[in-house]
Amino acid sequence: MPALAQATPVIYKVRLTGGGNAFLTGAANQWGRAEVSSTNEVSLYQSTLVVNMITGLGKWYEHTVVTSRACPVSQRGWNDSANCIEAAANVVGTANIIQLPKDANPKEYYFDLQWEENSGLHRARMDIRNAD
Repeated sequence: MPALAQATPVIYKVRLTGGGNAFLTGAANQWGRAEVSSTNEVSLYQSTLVVNMITGLGKWYEHTVVTSRACPVSQRGWNDSANCIEAAANVVGTANIIQLPKDANPKEYYFDLQWEENSGLHRARMDIRNAD
């Protein structure tokens, strides 16, 4: 019996931070990516683009997400976590994976993520409501 084909995840890319155009100012730009599977499993990723102002050449740095959660868009603030869904951080390699309810719309959640970069812990909120 042939194996069932895995559906391609829906991918949302969101700029988290960064001043101006990285190619003109050289400012680092941080991006988040959410990949939503057909089973509503959301995998979160973080990348930073650093551009050399003189040459215009850029380099992407991928960083491991060490903590993540999904919260309804009605939640306010990092500490307001009553209805948030935490990633299974107690399982190695799953700190960036969140299982949303079966019939939930991922665009009705925002995603908090933390990653390590330059010897520090960074935090951002990813809102995919307006992402393509």
